[in-house]
Amino acid sequence: MKHLILALMLVAMPAAGATPTDTTVAFYHGAPDRAGNYIVPGLDWQSAGAVRRDQTFDGHIEGHIYAQPLYWHPPGSERGLIIAATESDLVYALDAATGRVIWRTTLGRAVPRAALPCGNIDPLGVTGTPVIDAARGTVYLDAMIDDRGTRGTSSTACGLPTAACRPASRSTLPRGSRRAASGSTRWCKTNAGRWHC
Repeated sequence: MKHLILALMLVAMPAAGATPTDTTVAFYHGAPDRAGNYIVPGLDWQSAGAVRRDQTFDGHIEGHIYAQPLYWHPPGSERGLIIAATESDLVYALDAATGRVIWRTTLGRAVPRAALPCGNIDPLGVTGTPVIDAARGTVYLDAMIDDRGTRGTSSTACGLPTAACRPASRSTLPRGSRRAASGSTRWCKTNAGRWHC
């Protein structure tokens, strides 16, 4: 929970004074190459010591977060959204200024650790950071789903303003997002029915 609060605080910090010119953080580390070069504007060694939890920010969500929360600021809107996906296969859109849940959707039942041959995440749901297509207002993500004992990866596209979700494939991803989405953690099932870790 401490890690969730810190992650949301760091993502929300630049969003607290959101203006229509704020930059959307649509990929892991803020860039399609996922190189880790994203820098939180205004955060340096001197200002980091003054970072405190915003007591008015209510970013409570259900489930463990391994995927980086993303920030989306739709054009023409005064409100930015923090998109957070959990290992419980829940996806949230939080108001970036208040932390209030704008919408929440369930992608399916996450896979319990006991059903997998290896790993230490329990349950296993959304582990890889989603990708936002800001032009389409859509977030793409992969989730491990347990559908009545049949386990596998489900690729999903969710509309950011409405949370309307539909199945997605790599071919539906915008061209610049394909490489970023391929960095998501995936579990694959072979034809023989064996799981690869």
